[in-house]
Amino acid sequence: MRLLIKTRTLHKWLMRGIGIQVLIWALTGLYMVSMDIHFIHGETLSDDKHNQFSIQDASYPIAALLDAFPTATQVTLYKRQDKLVYRFKRANDTNWTIVDATNGQPLTPLTSSEARQIATSSVTDSANITAVKLIDLPEATPAELSPRWLPVWQVTFDDLVGTTFYIQQTTGQIVTRRHNFWRAFDWMWRFHIMDYDDGENVANPLLLVLAVLAIVAIISGILLLVCRFLNFTSPGSHTLNALNKGGHND
Repeated sequence: MRLLIKTRTLHKWLMRGIGIQVLIWALTGLYMVSMDIHFIHGETLSDDKHNQFSIQDASYPIAALLDAFPTATQVTLYKRQDKLVYRFKRANDTNWTIVDATNGQPLTPLTSSEARQIATSSVTDSANITAVKLIDLPEATPAELSPRWLPVWQVTFDDLVGTTFYIQQTTGQIVTRRHNFWRAFDWMWRFHIMDYDDGENVANPLLLVLAVLAIVAIISGILLLVCRFLNFTSPGSHTLNALNKGGHND
């Protein structure tokens, strides 16, 4: 009986201490598993069908490109706006070089107007653009964007979900898409793993400690439930009745 009393006390105080966090785990987990991850990633917000092309459209052959840029690596052929271009990196240069795939001429970074055109032609709904902003400094980078993409054009729409496209200034590619459901998901994730800074540390000590305490609370609750069940199925047993009435002395 003394063991049951201690178990009940342990369970009671543990749930008083971590009950709110257990509820947060349940609510945030429910939100995350109920959302379509493709929607959260913003894959449904843009349509890249207009960027389809045939490799035969590249009148400037890749052999000529490699002759002109012998150290070129990671060569990619794609469309930037209505132009077919090569994207590649050169030795000792971490930045992308963009070359017109029809004449081999290097292209300059996107202007605000060009970024606006890319966003307008890519968005799937009829939302209007409310702001276009160049982000090129790490300290000015919003939390929802990784600094590794800089410099980027931030294009904001006036739709109900707060759609925002981030378009890499050099390559002209939409590197990420954000909206209010993603932002809610991000905060749900931070509360779920108890990392309220950047949501990247899934092995933080606070989460580990509370997870262990939650397991102990669950195990003690199961033991109490089993004991209650046995008490109901065993005539003449009054142990749990006494516990529930508080009639005990340590």
